[in-house]
Amino acid sequence: MWGLGSGAYEKGKFGTTWGCHTSVYMNILYENVVAALRREPHGPSEALAMLIGKLNARHFCENHRLACVSPTI
Repeated sequence: MWGLGSGAYEKGKFGTTWGCHTSVYMNILYENVVAALRREPHGPSEALAMLIGKLNARHFCENHRLACVSPTI
């Protein structure tokens, strides 16, 4: 799914502030995430950043003390 802005969840409108990606987009995303997971040494953090964004990935890794922070996020 995609969403625009912090209000997309609470007061959003489907197709305007949030919606579903196409199956073509999802297949491309899947292939990119799988490829990132195979890259050493920072693949997992790059895959996480693809899924939830760089700032969210950094926040998640730092707050949960995961060894997944890389120079790219």
